[in-house]
Amino acid sequence: MMTMIMMSKYIHPNNFLESIIFFLVVDKTITLLKNRFEHFEVFESIVEFLFDARTFKSLDNDELKKS
Repeated sequence: MMTMIMMSKYIHPNNFLESIIFFLVVDKTITLLKNRFEHFEVFESIVEFLFDARTFKSLDNDELKKS
């Protein structure tokens, strides 16, 4: 993300505060989405066999209990 000094060249002084707030909200949103997808990847690695229906159907009870 551009620094505030770099952005100040492109932002009109009347809209500077609104622009800063907008960029802060966008930055926070991006950070939260990255965290959410990282957590989803961890969850997916734990229960990945459930996401593949063919693998799930082919597993017997003993193999499911091991997983």
